[in-house]
Amino acid sequence: MAKNDPIRAILCQEIFDGERRHSHAALLVSGSSILGIKPQSQLNGDETLIDFGDRLLAPGLIDIQVNGGGDTLFNNQPTLEGLIRIAKAHRRFGTTRIMPTIISDVKTVRQQAAQAVNDAQDARISEILGLHLEGPFFANRKRGAHKADFIRDIQPDDVQELIQIAKKMRLMSTLAPETTKPGMVRELHQHNVRVWAGHSNASYQQTLDALAEGVCGFTHIFNAMSPLQAREPGVVGAALEHQDSYCGLIADGHHVHPSNIALLLRSKAPGKVVLVSDAMATIGGSQAAFELYGEPLSVKDKKLINAEGKLAGSAIALIDAVRVMSENNLVDLDEALRMASLYPAQSLGVDNTLGYLKTGYSADFVCLDKHLHVHASGCAGNILINSIIRGKTG
Repeated sequence: MAKNDPIRAILCQEIFDGERRHSHAALLVSGSSILGIKPQSQLNGDETLIDFGDRLLAPGLIDIQVNGGGDTLFNNQPTLEGLIRIAKAHRRFGTTRIMPTIISDVKTVRQQAAQAVNDAQDARISEILGLHLEGPFFANRKRGAHKADFIRDIQPDDVQELIQIAKKMRLMSTLAPETTKPGMVRELHQHNVRVWAGHSNASYQQTLDALAEGVCGFTHIFNAMSPLQAREPGVVGAALEHQDSYCGLIADGHHVHPSNIALLLRSKAPGKVVLVSDAMATIGGSQAAFELYGEPLSVKDKKLINAEGKLAGSAIALIDAVRVMSENNLVDLDEALRMASLYPAQSLGVDNTLGYLKTGYSADFVCLDKHLHVHASGCAGNILINSIIRGKTG
């Protein structure tokens, strides 16, 4: 915050700060930072007023699994220009920070993606939080839409590659525990790689061993992982039982049955279920189809599927997951918003600056109408107002 930055007062009928609500309040912003929240009646008249009327202001949404948006798939365009298009598409839907995600591919694509994120950091593109590498160290039987040609066990050279990337940026790596050798996950964890388990056919014991070494979460829980069975709890059983790990949840009405979501919420400790979009190129774009690995993917009946009819990511933005959770009474709206802002911030260790609307935090917010359509968003104090958007993501 520069000394001469004007103070902006963002007025809303209600402000949810991540913990509680404030009625007829103002969020005070200077530069990229929040100064605080105060009643509108206590403004001194020196502020620049931005009146969002009878809407709700909440912390900006944080999506830790974003494959694409704006007709751009990160795998197909792992460049700074691609990242800017993806981030811009998600900003329209209130997602102010993303972890752009590369799915299983050749090493050169991973390297280009890491360079793109590094370029985004150099260019101070605030929306980009880091990089999420989903694969290719997976169980072939649980690869889903990932191309079989790329699926393999992780090797010592791969561990060093991930460690080198993590020296330059925030890094998530989704891998199958059974593809690792003892000590590999521990080494990654010790070098600040956030290891999540996914696309895995691991046993319960293999999963527990990986958790002991440092696995901190489970990618798109219930999907592409060994299920809970009577005599073999599998990855799902270990994930539900383990109270310190996070579970990423695609709440799009297709990936996970509502009863399983309810079971997940009852099983996990508070704050450990993180909403993710797993969004592909169609979000905020003009096309309902695109190519992955040279093969067509398309939106059909609000689902994103490949030529085999398999789910291949999602056709939602993160605000749609918030809407699904609250409108189906799985959680109340405040908790749904925390699942899409505070909890992902905590999972990445950035909750000292993101996830709350509090003094000293980054001025990241989303402004919602009563139907949870996005009216405006702020990222590091940069405000985007939607004049036409009505919540459609396809």
